[in-house]
Amino acid sequence: QTSGGATFRVRRTEDLRAMAAALDRLEPNPAERPPMRYWQSLWAWPGALGLLALVLIGWRRG
Repeated sequence: QTSGGATFRVRRTEDLRAMAAALDRLEPNPAERPPMRYWQSLWAWPGALGLLALVLIGWRRG
């Protein structure tokens, strides 16, 4: 009561729908959020190319 929170006991499908409706009122629609950016490390590609070059140089000298 102090914080204004709510608890849900889901026993039937109607309870689940009521809980989902309450959450939809609290949470914004994901389509309205800005898109998330996922960062991916690309160091492996030049690293593999460098390793391949070292192997070829070593094989050519040996």
